[in-house]
Amino acid sequence: MKLQETQIEEVRNRSDIVEIIGETVRLRPQGKSFVGLCPFHADKHPSMNVNPHMGIFKCFSCGKGGNVITYMMEYYKLPFIEAVKQLATRAGILLPEEHEQPDSDLQNKMETLRAVMIEAQYLYAEMLKNREASQAQKYINARGFSQQTVQQFSLGFSPDSWKFLYESFIKKGYKEETLEEAGLIIRKDDGAVYDRFRNRLMFPIHDVSGRTIGFGARQLTNEKGQAKYINSPETALYSKSRVLYGLYQAKNAIRNHDAAIMTEGYADTITLHQFGFTHTIASSGTALTREQLQLLSRFTKNVFIAYDGDGAGQTATIRGLELALEEGFNVKIMQFPEGEDPDSFIRNRGADAFRSAMLSAQSFLEFRLNALRSDGVLADPPRLAQAIRELIDLIVRIPDTMQHDMLLQQLWDSLRLSEMQLRRMYEEYEVRMKKRNRMPREQRLAPYQQLAHDNQSQPIVTETMPPVKEIAAEEKELLRLILTNPKVLRFMTQTLEVSPDTMITPFGKSLLFRAIEAMNSNASDMYAALIEHENADDAMRDFLAGIVMKRDAPSTNWKNFEVEIPNENQKKIMTDCLFRLRIKNIDKQVSEIKNKISDNLIESDIEILKTITNLTKEKNNLLQQLRSGI
Repeated sequence: MKLQETQIEEVRNRSDIVEIIGETVRLRPQGKSFVGLCPFHADKHPSMNVNPHMGIFKCFSCGKGGNVITYMMEYYKLPFIEAVKQLATRAGILLPEEHEQPDSDLQNKMETLRAVMIEAQYLYAEMLKNREASQAQKYINARGFSQQTVQQFSLGFSPDSWKFLYESFIKKGYKEETLEEAGLIIRKDDGAVYDRFRNRLMFPIHDVSGRTIGFGARQLTNEKGQAKYINSPETALYSKSRVLYGLYQAKNAIRNHDAAIMTEGYADTITLHQFGFTHTIASSGTALTREQLQLLSRFTKNVFIAYDGDGAGQTATIRGLELALEEGFNVKIMQFPEGEDPDSFIRNRGADAFRSAMLSAQSFLEFRLNALRSDGVLADPPRLAQAIRELIDLIVRIPDTMQHDMLLQQLWDSLRLSEMQLRRMYEEYEVRMKKRNRMPREQRLAPYQQLAHDNQSQPIVTETMPPVKEIAAEEKELLRLILTNPKVLRFMTQTLEVSPDTMITPFGKSLLFRAIEAMNSNASDMYAALIEHENADDAMRDFLAGIVMKRDAPSTNWKNFEVEIPNENQKKIMTDCLFRLRIKNIDKQVSEIKNKISDNLIESDIEILKTITNLTKEKNNLLQQLRSGI
């Protein structure tokens, strides 16, 4: 496979070198750079320097250095092309596969959608300069947004017209279907279409690489029946629960501060940036999600929740707090007077007052205890008992168990409760948590249930992945084929009737289940879907990175088959692995059955012996086929 220099340059530019290296090395900020222990020699003192602005790393001890591609090659022992491919996958860049048309349907669709969103952003930005945008300009001036801030966040204006954007893009040759898929127009029941955003201030939403993927739009009039804010719908590019507004602009500052300020809305974020708090992001008016927290965890594990001071803001704070604690974040809650939000607070009182509010931010336990006092719960024994149960349940969910004793101590000191009683409740909830972690999620079982045969047992899919080391060589090879060629999995499940039960180890079953889950959700990148899974840990990511070092070229004969299939070499590897796994499964069944046979044979044991005989015949038949190369 030969890549053009422009493609390689795009991969380099969109790959965050601090993020990439930070997955394998603990980095800490030092001036404009980051330092950490070099992974290429026995480094005892941080000697590796990572410069995000130049996009390079250098170890001043062993001499290793280069750009982000070089690091991938050196650390993961990858050839150049493979390193570029992996970085492209992470950055969402579609590279043409060998023997594959670069203008494939999927690639065309995604690139067209990205082009449409970029053009829409520029179009709205240009309209903000027109006289028609006077109301939008008044809002911007009232908020105190500078022209630099407007440009930094690419603010724009959608005219008060039903078909302004639609007609502009149709003239440029874009299709209605594309505009609809991008969420820019709405189709009525009678087939007529109109612009989704009209007479609104536009807030482009970017992914972490800076690409426009959606819009938030604020109402500029008090027209009844109209929502104050509307957002782009779910599209192939945009998923509200997986995006943090302002992260693209804030990510470097978040790394430098090793902390993020989380607000509810667009205006809050922009205002705080203008006042110098450039490590601010927003959950975009939605309850903070696990996916958003996992995205943020790439940059920091410390977060200040700065939601509005009203009832809705407090409720959102509690929901976000619980999720953040479960994800291992160190959480501080900022308090604002009722009726105020971060935007109004900092504009009315200034940056110093906001900084003081950050210094006096409460821990989650302080926040919850103060809320209990304010609500009069402490004087109501039944409500207090329930609140204590909820707090202990929350403490148990924190991954860092070293914090548990300290938090329990703080809890019984604050409430003057029996240490023994709290300890007993804690142990009960700890047991419940362990049981809960072993239970399968119904939504995760659904795709598998559609694929599983009636006579197959369902795998246990736990929140915590089984150990990586527990995997057979055949499973590893099958997973490599799946990850390096997504068409392989569809062929396996549809043509060969492969399911998680085909695998023989818990890790193999769980990983194949997740791969099937990703396939059923039409994930465009299997590798990215698995490494970004909410329960993927470093060991799993290292494992996945290790098995995608080699790619097989797709076959030119795919179209001759009803279902697209891998090339002949891949088919041979696949069938050999499946034969060997079936043989190992038979050996396992026979071993388990033999353990059930009693010393004195009875009628049931005779039936068991017949089963063993049949399994042995099946095994011998498989061995014969394997040897003959069938």
